[in-house]
Amino acid sequence: MANSNAGKAGRMMRLSRDVPQSRDAQQFQSHLQVLANIDTRVMARLDAIIVPASRAAANLDHAVTLARAVGCWLVVLCSLNAQAEEVNNLLDLRNFNQAIVIDLPDGYAIPDLDLATSRLDNLGLPRRCVSPNGDLSVKRNIGLLLSRMLGWERIFFLDDDIRDLEWSDLCEAATMLGPYGAVGMRAVDFPDNSVVCHGHRKTGGYQDVFISGSVLGIFCSQLVAFFPEIYNEDWFFFYPAARNGRLGRHSRDVTQLRYDPFANPERAAGQEFGDIMAEGLYGLLHNRISIEQATSDYWRMFLSSRMSFLQGVLTRSDRIEPLLRKRIVSSIQTAIAWCRQIEPLMCEHYINLWQRDLGIWKERLSRVPTGISSKAALAELDLASSGPSAHALAGIMSDRAYGRYEEVIAPDAGKWSQGINVLTAGRHRRDDSYRLHEIFYADLVELSVRAEPVELTALTELSATCPVPQG
Repeated sequence: MANSNAGKAGRMMRLSRDVPQSRDAQQFQSHLQVLANIDTRVMARLDAIIVPASRAAANLDHAVTLARAVGCWLVVLCSLNAQAEEVNNLLDLRNFNQAIVIDLPDGYAIPDLDLATSRLDNLGLPRRCVSPNGDLSVKRNIGLLLSRMLGWERIFFLDDDIRDLEWSDLCEAATMLGPYGAVGMRAVDFPDNSVVCHGHRKTGGYQDVFISGSVLGIFCSQLVAFFPEIYNEDWFFFYPAARNGRLGRHSRDVTQLRYDPFANPERAAGQEFGDIMAEGLYGLLHNRISIEQATSDYWRMFLSSRMSFLQGVLTRSDRIEPLLRKRIVSSIQTAIAWCRQIEPLMCEHYINLWQRDLGIWKERLSRVPTGISSKAALAELDLASSGPSAHALAGIMSDRAYGRYEEVIAPDAGKWSQGINVLTAGRHRRDDSYRLHEIFYADLVELSVRAEPVELTALTELSATCPVPQG
């Protein structure tokens, strides 16, 4: 369900070209006001859940359960502690075969895509400021390109640290995509905020949580934006949809695995530039001011406001217990040190490069081949799906159809938008008896959503912790 307190339903924001005043250059504690409220729903299914995985394979069990219950594809892009071999073992233990699992090579870059915002020599910024989230943006951009080539209209990005989603939430989110360009959810427990915003909340300031790229549905039949390599990359992806009145929020709030935001002050250092850029960009949206006015004069005012915001957190830190205060102060002081190094011209330069990159990305997206198999689509990206697990090679799990990813073929794109039935908003919302058996997409695709997700049993929990027999 879209936020009822959002702005005008589905209308593009009328952005002024007026020069921002100092009162316009401020950090807002909530950004829910920039979300749209569109009542229209469509009869539609989710095509794929895409997970940019970096944690051990056991963290993907929630995604497997959801994909099985919804009846959609699962794409897992692996790096760091996520290994394709272990993911394939988990899929075997869960007897789930509708999956594409990819090990992302170290230092991988998407071919034929030269984005200025990804090159340090263009930015004059340390690497820590440019890509503090590692390869997260690259993985999400791979997901967008794959979806385009395979003809997937509705996809859902799900990070491997997200919990407490129901299959019906994903089904409902799919019905929102089309009227909305993107529909996100909020991770409120543990709150999905920057280190600075966690400090703001801990010291008594009001701090809301915005929708997140970690639980995000996207309508891919149009040319969508990309995820730049910067902290708050999802806010940059959201921006065109928010500006056009097509960014929505689903009512489900999810759980994010807990971590200590103040454990290492360097986390605040890596986030500061992206936090400034995103907060400043959305400050313009709040004030209905065009991005053309994101000049060095605006950023000079915003950087001054940001510094006051950081100093306010430091001042209020006297109210909290000593151990927590010490850690918060260390993180905020680190953020202040980095904030002082950021010049207004750097911010203006980044916005200009990002705007150019949007054009480069959309041109790259528009010329990818469509209607091809996923094996061919991955080859276009210099990638390949991983092979069978040791279970399958040993003949223990013989039912799983390895190589089935080669059979994923995009439907006729011209027929996808025909015959889509419009739903009344909220008809199935939070209805545990939800059953959907409809023929749609011009009678080509049957949607049969199962109501009972397959839960992880004690046996498979035990199996998932046992080593695979060798030889």
